[in-house]
Amino acid sequence: MGHFKSKPQKCKSCGAEWISHEEKETDVHIAARLVADAYENRFDRALLITADSDLVPALSIVSAAFPAKQLFVIAPPGRFNHARSLNTRMVITPGRLAKCLLPETAKGSDGTALFQRPRNYASQPSVKEPPKSDPP
Repeated sequence: MGHFKSKPQKCKSCGAEWISHEEKETDVHIAARLVADAYENRFDRALLITADSDLVPALSIVSAAFPAKQLFVIAPPGRFNHARSLNTRMVITPGRLAKCLLPETAKGSDGTALFQRPRNYASQPSVKEPPKSDPP
């Protein structure tokens, strides 16, 4: 796991100050785990959802050492142009996200509600609620 580092910021125009957070080391951990998993033969096919070009060296190492392993890089919404250097094969679109939404409410076998999906998950202007179907 990576971590977040606090980083003081200051507006050059008005002088306002605040603390932002910068993610550190997550890409390194993902790259190292991908290479280690390849060498430990833990996968035949890997799907990486990223637009981080820092992962290119790890992808190159795995591709060169294990040409039979399939690597798929999938760009997060709105990040396809950033992911081009990764040979992105797929983009997560609003339509694909809509197809993967959890139901509004999931119920246990006894009928009790297990969870309620946050309303704003389906209220994105570009994400439409999938049609409701009756349970089998």
